Amino acid sequence: MNLSSVNQFIITLSAGITAIDFAYLPSKHELSLSLYIVPLALIFIFLLSLLTSKRNYKIAAFKIMLTYSMYSAMFVGILVPFGQAISYLFESGFNFQGWLNIYSKWALMQFGSGVIFSIMSLFAFFGLKRNIGT
Repeated sequence: MNLSSVNQFIITLSAGITAIDFAYLPSKHELSLSLYIVPLALIFIFLLSLLTSKRNYKIAAFKIMLTYSMYSAMFVGILVPFGQAISYLFESGFNFQGWLNIYSKWALMQFGSGVIFSIMSLFAFFGLKRNIGT
């Protein structure tokens, strides 16, 4: 297992933790551990890539941010809202009015977060493009 696959695994794990955190928004009333775990994991792989790479530190940071934000946008903005919509629809017994009342604000919050992650990935992409020079 090389360092690139370790970095990819940690980034995917961080995006998965973020998606799980967003999936349980309706029932949470306290701060989540992902507020601490995800930034620490991303900082760890950034430091690891700095210690093992001879490239510019900006390139490593933009690559990590691009990958994390793209995965999070996909998980949080697309997969979680659709998966929960189907789940809540079955839980409500196909009562669409109750389903919309329960689920609509959480779905909008998750989809909006996915849009924000998408915007972050665009900024990371343009930063990466600017620092690589292509």
